[in-house]
Amino acid sequence: MARLVVHAEGPTEVRFVRGILPEHLTTVGYDRVDARIVGSRKSGICSWGSALKEIVSDLKRDRGCVISTMVDFYGLPATRGKAWPGREAANSISTARVR
Repeated sequence: MARLVVHAEGPTEVRFVRGILPEHLTTVGYDRVDARIVGSRKSGICSWGSALKEIVSDLKRDRGCVISTMVDFYGLPATRGKAWPGREAANSISTARVR
């Protein structure tokens, strides 16, 4: 079985992951569910490059873990060197198309 680590944007997301998700996710095969803040607690969400480094580092350190993310769409960097993949293109998607 695997350990799930959610890289979250801030303390609210970490509390949600630790307080709500384990009850269900341990029933579907995860040994442990945990969360940690990605980037800096002070400045909010970080660039994709920084997030990717943290994710890869965790995967190398613990080959049995699965990584996911939980971040607010609103605050994700959309342009230049800090952009998260697909963020800028997501602005043009109409909510009417989402089912």
